[in-house]
Amino acid sequence: MDLWPRLLKFYLLVLCCLVPVLGQDPPPAPPAISPPPTTEPPEAQAPGVIQGTVLSGGTGQPLRRAQVVLKPADPKASSIFQTTDDSGGFSFPKVATGRYTITVQRDGYLPLSAGRIGSYKMPPIFTVQSGQTISSFVFTMTPSGVVSGKVKFDDAEPAVSTTIQLFRSYYDRGRHGYAAAASARTDDRGEYRLHGLEPGSYYVAALYQAPPKPSGAEPLERTDANGNPLPELSYAVTFFPEAQKMSDAVPVKIAPGQEVAGIDIFLTLVHTVRVRGRVIGGLKGGVIASPNVTLRWNDPDNTASVNAPINVTLDKDQNFEIQGVTTGPYLLMASGVEAGVTLTGRQPLNVGDADVADVDVVVDAESMWSGKIRMDGDDTNTPTGLPPGLVVSLQPRRPITSPTRAQVSENGEFSIPFVSGETYDLYVTNGPSDSYVKSVRVANAEQLDQGLAASSGGVPTALEVILGARGGQVLGRAVTADPKVVASGATIALIPDPPIGRVQAYQTTQADEYGNFSLQGLPPGKYLLVGWLDQAPCDIYNPDDFVACQAQGASLTIAEGEERSAQVTAN
Repeated sequence: MDLWPRLLKFYLLVLCCLVPVLGQDPPPAPPAISPPPTTEPPEAQAPGVIQGTVLSGGTGQPLRRAQVVLKPADPKASSIFQTTDDSGGFSFPKVATGRYTITVQRDGYLPLSAGRIGSYKMPPIFTVQSGQTISSFVFTMTPSGVVSGKVKFDDAEPAVSTTIQLFRSYYDRGRHGYAAAASARTDDRGEYRLHGLEPGSYYVAALYQAPPKPSGAEPLERTDANGNPLPELSYAVTFFPEAQKMSDAVPVKIAPGQEVAGIDIFLTLVHTVRVRGRVIGGLKGGVIASPNVTLRWNDPDNTASVNAPINVTLDKDQNFEIQGVTTGPYLLMASGVEAGVTLTGRQPLNVGDADVADVDVVVDAESMWSGKIRMDGDDTNTPTGLPPGLVVSLQPRRPITSPTRAQVSENGEFSIPFVSGETYDLYVTNGPSDSYVKSVRVANAEQLDQGLAASSGGVPTALEVILGARGGQVLGRAVTADPKVVASGATIALIPDPPIGRVQAYQTTQADEYGNFSLQGLPPGKYLLVGWLDQAPCDIYNPDDFVACQAQGASLTIAEGEERSAQVTAN
């Protein structure tokens, strides 16, 4: 159905239901979109027009020099762009009929892809009809955040050309990780400034590395008066404000457009140790030549890590040595090639006050995990009713491992690669819209909630995956704080309650221009429904933030095959 008749029908319905009376506010005006002409054959369709303005969310003033990109939903079609003028305006006068997205970018502001028409947020993908004019698009851009400070040694001298790295914690369907958000180097005064930051919490680290040793020279070990070696002292990587362990770091919180200054880091001499070991190939059991060795800091919960800058040396026997390692929990990772096959491995490491020697990291090739999918209620050896094109994927719970995927054969069989020592969650895509992953079993033991632990050695027991055929459905409507005004373009999230162990049950979608949304293929259970227009009220994938989500969401329970209707308020 054409956009204008649907909008007109909606507002006529609102007007009929809300008969104005003395002292009442009139109903909200519809978006300023001119009605398209009657339907015409494709060869006679007239181009549409899109016009709008880009404003600063900090000052409300028009923004010059913003780049506005109009991109067709059809991947074969070309995008066009325009730079805003002195009044912050842009205009695309000849837009072919179709579906489009608009993205706005400008230095000092966060990219934006959702505009508003009056009080209505337009969905990310919208339709332009023949001869249609959309003349009041407004994009209000959020200024980016800034973190600045100084890095100094313990004698107050500036730490020159030291790399500053910002790490941001994130959650995604049961996975916790840290992403490198920004980096810079200190200047000759030890000062740094990082910009273009989204709102959130960041860990700031000064990635200090000692200068490389002079060519052809060996270090002279320091000794006491009796000739006994002294403990090694060195400057090391330091998290704000003065921590060598990531678990002791203090996060820096940034509000939209905020500049947080004075985030100073002080480098002090600390006791460091050496880590020595070998990388052993799992195919032949020999020492791997020229291995790649990395060290990662583990967080307090041992669920996520970030890369630690290190210098690795190898002796003639291919033993590795890492110097300048501070105390704390680490993950030692290694890779190499044996018999033409790339091998990888990892070893948890807890570093104390003494050198760590004889660390053997066993690296091995990817293994294959076989399995079979069937629909619930189908107990035959040759599953029937499976749709073609099913895909199985294994999502690791730690971001250091890559996800894997495999096609499912006509008889429901699959074989998917995995890395030993990792725990995976299994997903199935391209299934019927009302299907869901009901069970994942290994040797008749249910593993859906706790995940699949991929151990090394031997052939793993085959997986048995059961798809439920009668998933629940939610047909809903998103409204603003004023229930009479729909929240077009709102983001909708369905969070399992409780979230732990139900990562496959998460779903997100967006409301259309009329505030309507649909969620399908839902496993039976209790859920929390949350909606928002611009900024999410909570971290929907963080179990620790579930209480904050509850304060903004609506609870609902869905039985197998049940269709529920719901209304959610998006702020």
